Amino acid sequence: MQLSLRRNSKPGFFLWLILAMLSLSSMPVWAWQTQTPEEAILSVNNSVGLFLVPDQNVNYVEPNGSVNNCANGESCANYSDEESGGLFGDGFSLSYMSQKMKLYTHLSYQFALGHLNYNGATQTGTPVQATSGARIGDWDFKFGKGFSLTEDDRLLLTPYLEFGTHFW
Repeated sequence: MQLSLRRNSKPGFFLWLILAMLSLSSMPVWAWQTQTPEEAILSVNNSVGLFLVPDQNVNYVEPNGSVNNCANGESCANYSDEESGGLFGDGFSLSYMSQKMKLYTHLSYQFALGHLNYNGATQTGTPVQATSGARIGDWDFKFGKGFSLTEDDRLLLTPYLEFGTHFW
């Protein structure tokens, strides 16, 4: 089984680029103010993020297990099932680290939706070509605690537990 997700260089790329620039330009002003080393480290972990992925390419294939004789080391697997197409996605992320206890929390969610073209066969070998709706999503939650590794708090280690899921 092979799954590859990659951004196409179609007009959606420019929307992605504009959104990235907007998110950089919306950084809080206090991020550049004079802070103690501890405040600077803790403020990095405080963020809100919203994003769009206007053109996410999906190309999913399942090899059928047979390999032909090929020259030059090329991949020779035959594919019995393939789904491909473009999806539109969005998501958000929230992160926070408390100043006093140095407790870290992070929540994120990503979702992509669209139609995929299916080219394959039934279990009895009858060829099938169809279009189907696709939904791909991820969410995760992290919880941890920061520990200062130096007296002046210039170095902070934050181990965390992460819980999450992926659905397709």
